[in-house]
Amino acid sequence: MNYKPTLFEIFLLQLVLYSAVFLWNDHIGFLLCVIFSLISLTLVIISHLIELVERSKVPVWYYKVMWITTVSPWIVVFFFSFLGELTFLSP
Repeated sequence: MNYKPTLFEIFLLQLVLYSAVFLWNDHIGFLLCVIFSLISLTLVIISHLIELVERSKVPVWYYKVMWITTVSPWIVVFFFSFLGELTFLSP
């Protein structure tokens, strides 16, 4: 049984997980989305810089998953901010 999820499934799973955290507590969800996306963006940039210096055998799907991990939290943040669910921002 060798199941490999597609990029779309990984994207949907991340959207569901980040949305669940947002529904539980919007402040913690916002912080986790920002922190995780910045960490993954940093890792992608470092990986690309190292790839320019010395060619490695990192598969292409790694970069695709990292970009999905960078973008999907911001989609959730924008979705919930347009819904008006960011209650910690109101006085």
